[in-house]
Amino acid sequence: LTSDKETKGVVWDASTNNTRCILNVRPEIADMAISPDRKWLVTTEQGHPANIHAYPSGEKITNLADVRGGPIIFSPSGRWVGAIGSTNRLLWNTNTWDHGPALPEKIETDAGDLAFTFDEKLLAVRVTAHIELLSLPGGEHLGSLEQNIIPNPFCRIRFSPDGSHLASHGIDNSLIIWDFDILRRELTEMNLLW
Repeated sequence: LTSDKETKGVVWDASTNNTRCILNVRPEIADMAISPDRKWLVTTEQGHPANIHAYPSGEKITNLADVRGGPIIFSPSGRWVGAIGSTNRLLWNTNTWDHGPALPEKIETDAGDLAFTFDEKLLAVRVTAHIELLSLPGGEHLGSLEQNIIPNPFCRIRFSPDGSHLASHGIDNSLIIWDFDILRRELTEMNLLW
């Protein structure tokens, strides 16, 4: 999606280079995401509620009043949408657009980015200089990942397709990769595996 001086949001199909959808957006657009089933298009704007549009028609369906800008991401199945910039929740159920599972308050309020595993059993949330791991759909806190090499808040986090690795990109262009197979083995040896 791009926006121009006329505040039009344009979505292109990268495989055909054809325009798929044109939206009226404000200049404060922060992020957008298309659901995996290509049913929904969500846009976030600084200081305004996130908008849910039918895709590719662009018809506005509803909004997420609690979300005021920030990154937005769909889970791999499209069951959940996660939005940073919320006043009190990170996850919404895309079947009803109601709030998803409640997460611990500190994570809800201080989240900077989030990522789902492909099977949607694990959610990673960046909170300042560490990453919180939570189970889904219950939202149980499983543990924290910290990097102690260089004090650095993480910018983006993403799981590998098989969920065995988690990568975090830092504002200084550092890249940290956690290997969950090694972590699970170490936790098993300490009888701490979730």
